[in-house]
Amino acid sequence: MKAKLADSIHYGLHFMNKEDSIHDVVLKMIELNIGAMVIGTKERVEGIFSERDLMKRVFGQNFDPKSTPIEAVMTKEVIVITENEDPLEVLGIFRELKIRHLLVVDEKEQAVGMLGMRDLMDFMLSHLQNENEALGEVLLEKVSADLSLIRG
Repeated sequence: MKAKLADSIHYGLHFMNKEDSIHDVVLKMIELNIGAMVIGTKERVEGIFSERDLMKRVFGQNFDPKSTPIEAVMTKEVIVITENEDPLEVLGIFRELKIRHLLVVDEKEQAVGMLGMRDLMDFMLSHLQNENEALGEVLLEKVSADLSLIRG
């Protein structure tokens, strides 16, 4: 059975409101052990806040995490993919845009999951290992058949 990109996507997103403080969003991310939080609802995503946003936009610009709403520092232009995307194209998106998380939407453009770069790399490595094993088995069968003919 061929693995699908959908097997690497984290479904069951968590959402916060754009009025929530940076502090509250970061605490929720720590609680959930996630690297990015969706801001808005599944029907209306208003932004995404990631660990990189925390480093660059919060600490890099001296915002007060307890009094600043997440809206002031979140990424507002959210890049989305579907679960049927070609993994190599998705890798290209990560690489070209220098991002680590992609929001996954369904056919109704509603947020359904998150794909992290590490998840994609694990998926691709597993897929390559499976292909390598299958090719090794084919090669072994071929060599065994050739040896049988030689021994005749």
